Amino acid sequence: MEARRSLGCSETERVVEPTYQVDFWERPKPGFAWNVDTWLLDGCKDVREAIGWAEANARGRRFQLLVLFDAGEGSQQTILLLGDNPNDPDDRPREASAAWGFTRAP
Repeated sequence: MEARRSLGCSETERVVEPTYQVDFWERPKPGFAWNVDTWLLDGCKDVREAIGWAEANARGRRFQLLVLFDAGEGSQQTILLLGDNPNDPDDRPREASAAWGFTRAP
């Protein structure tokens, strides 16, 4: 990671209440493919509320939190905020910690 000082926020288009996407991942049995249960959250006051909802509804499942944005021409894209996709070979497995973060599994 690299941290750089910035001159501040530019006043471009700002989304005050974005749509968050929560993907809960669960494996029915060891060796089986991961199943996903996807939810969209609208009207969250901030990202902490979205994280809180995801943690409260995880029921022991892994999850990832993304924010959706309009990419133009009727297309939507996502930005990963937290977690990982266990079906993505480039993502290393992570487990949810109690403090909203994710830690690498051994």
